[in-house]
Amino acid sequence: MKKAFGQVAVGRLSVIASVVLIASAAFPLWAASRRLVIYHTNDIHGYISAREAFFYKENPKRMIGGFAAFAGVIKKEELPKIWIDSGDFFFASPEGNLTNGESVLTLANALGLAAMAVGNHEFDLGERRLGALAKRAQFPFLAANVMVRKYKTEGERPSYVQPYVIRDVGGVKIGIFGLITPNTPYVTLPKNVRYLKFLRPVNVAANLVKDLRSQGAELIVAASHVGWAGDGEDFEDDKYLASHVPGIDIILGGHTHTRLDRPYQDPANKTIIIQSGSYLTAVGRLELRLGEDGKISKFEHLLKDLWIDETPEDPQTLRVVTPFKDMVDRKLAEVLGETKVDLTSSREGESVLGNIIADCMREAVRADIAMQNSGGIRSSISAGTVTLRHLYNVLPFDNTIYTMTLTGSQVKEVLEASLSDAVIRLQTSGLIFRYDMTRPKGRRLTEVMVGKKPILVTKNYTVATNNFLADGGDGYKTFLNGSLRKDTKTVLRDSMAQWIKKHTPLKPALEGRMTAQRP
Repeated sequence: MKKAFGQVAVGRLSVIASVVLIASAAFPLWAASRRLVIYHTNDIHGYISAREAFFYKENPKRMIGGFAAFAGVIKKEELPKIWIDSGDFFFASPEGNLTNGESVLTLANALGLAAMAVGNHEFDLGERRLGALAKRAQFPFLAANVMVRKYKTEGERPSYVQPYVIRDVGGVKIGIFGLITPNTPYVTLPKNVRYLKFLRPVNVAANLVKDLRSQGAELIVAASHVGWAGDGEDFEDDKYLASHVPGIDIILGGHTHTRLDRPYQDPANKTIIIQSGSYLTAVGRLELRLGEDGKISKFEHLLKDLWIDETPEDPQTLRVVTPFKDMVDRKLAEVLGETKVDLTSSREGESVLGNIIADCMREAVRADIAMQNSGGIRSSISAGTVTLRHLYNVLPFDNTIYTMTLTGSQVKEVLEASLSDAVIRLQTSGLIFRYDMTRPKGRRLTEVMVGKKPILVTKNYTVATNNFLADGGDGYKTFLNGSLRKDTKTVLRDSMAQWIKKHTPLKPALEGRMTAQRP
């Protein structure tokens, strides 16, 4: 996964407004213009209710987010409005997973979602479940660059998606098309999308703009689950799309969980890009003024944090949220133990939470080595009581523990792959390694120790991992070549619950399992 995946980009937690004026001699400011508002969300991941803001160091118990707070904002809007989501809508939270997406769908229908881009995690429960949700949704699932292969005629789209939709908002015809990351086979369970192919977004978008314009769309909006490339990252992100496809007025971004406090505007094509963080902790409000020629004459962007003490929850929506939350609370109320320290996660290196998860896997199957993808660790746990809900927030995917045998050479190959980007993507147990990021890719390891001994490239090692990585997830294809591969069918989250009970109270610390060497 890329650096920004699953992370809130650094930004002030206060509400930040950005106003951009587009000079126009022909159309005086605000004159002869039409106004409308786009509300934008992305990467909600099924978080329907308010929860503690563990990331807010000043007061980690402060409550933030959820659909009731979101509804409290949009229901007060006086201008013509539309709500568009950019994907990863349903799954990777207790309320999302344990209701099979029903809780999220119910609220989206009730609050009038206009369109949703399909994200990679929409496939977490498989195509059949996604199709069932689509049949009951009162809004379209958009994915213009997804095609079916193998079991149907090549080139057809899956029945549960459509490429675009046109909506009328305050007399303005808005053409909305959806895009999903072409890396989807690597960032969801590969078997769940084995009958699909994902096309290069930039190749698809140009024709969509033409089609929508020909059907009278005045405003072209891309709901993009492609992502925002941060420093040190290199992929065809939303900025690339904006610069290579003229005619897109707005890109509503998602996938990388990036918090864009201020919108980005492509210098050549003037495409506006916004992204609104993740987990429904904030909502983007984009107010537009269009001149008589249908072009944007002015826009104003507000990224509003959904603090419950500042944004009163809508009572009607809260009545829909509460039964779902109470049901999940009853299932996940069990106390597992206590932690004396914050159990924090990181996608940029070693983390205490990553260490104990990897330790749990290694102990459970008595392996020499364990490896866990950092992107599969979705939350942190504050010091204090640890409940099953806390653990479910950390490990929402039903990943199982997988064992195999890898040679020392293959273990090093996996570690080198984890060092191929600007971030460390694996958490480990049973080994220590040092690396130098200034060296060429594939040659960055400088030392690897298994236990207290140097790794031997010809020796066989028993390795524990999760089924996502074992199936080649995140691009770790070396795992597919392991011998004696076995899915234990033991859910990692269940094993971790028993591990916490056994080892409570917890007081883990960073151990230097991975260390960068300076040239």
